[in-house]
Amino acid sequence: AHNGSFAGKGMIGLGYPCQGMNLRVFDDNGSGSDSDAAAALFYAADNGADVINLSLGTQEASRLFQEAITYAWQKGCLILCAGNESGNGGGALGNIYPAASSGAIAVTANGPGGVHANDNYAGTGRYIGIAAPGGNLVMDLSDIEDPKAYAAYIYSTTMREPGAIWNAYQGTAIGYDLSYGYLIGTSMACPIAAGAAGLYMGKFGLRASVPAANLRAFRALERSAQSLYGAPKGSWETTQGFGTLDAERLTSETFRGPNDPSPTTAGAITGM
Repeated sequence: AHNGSFAGKGMIGLGYPCQGMNLRVFDDNGSGSDSDAAAALFYAADNGADVINLSLGTQEASRLFQEAITYAWQKGCLILCAGNESGNGGGALGNIYPAASSGAIAVTANGPGGVHANDNYAGTGRYIGIAAPGGNLVMDLSDIEDPKAYAAYIYSTTMREPGAIWNAYQGTAIGYDLSYGYLIGTSMACPIAAGAAGLYMGKFGLRASVPAANLRAFRALERSAQSLYGAPKGSWETTQGFGTLDAERLTSETFRGPNDPSPTTAGAITGM
């Protein structure tokens, strides 16, 4: 949304015309429970949310998460979840919940050029739906005696008061500051996909109250995604799911027409 500026910096997010509903589920130490997150889901679904972003997760399967996702889905909400935020590294770590819950789109992360981010945090596996920009650590090995690492970050809004994250970084190294910070994660990729979903639903007049609007948006995100890892005609693979987010293709719906150079018919609800 319209985030204003901080110290002369700032930008608008991808879902710039969308109205945000910010619900806090973590305390000042960065801790929260599945019941806290589920309560936020129930609240959002009952109070008019069309698209729900969940940049959080755990390896522990939670029936409560599934019940909350199902409730929000049946209310007409489109739910997108970070594809690997367990704090235990990325790659084929196994399912992360609620991303792996039925009815949610699990968003993994890309680095520069649409290439899947490294295994430090970006999930792969059967639960992945799509990919979106999330930053990455890029290695320059041209000088074998002096290899260099470059961090490609997402410039993101952050907490506005000192707390666990601020105390860890204190505005050093990665450029973290109150209000804005340079961050890497599927937690950064997920809201980019959610913002694109908001643009799509807004353009075509879709709301949670419109029957099957969330299903249409769900499949549109999958069908418009660009596969960089060899899945033909919109089919699925474990690295990026149905492919990497293509906001222009999504909002123009060119994938639906005869002029689409790579027409797709795939797209499905995935999960547990």
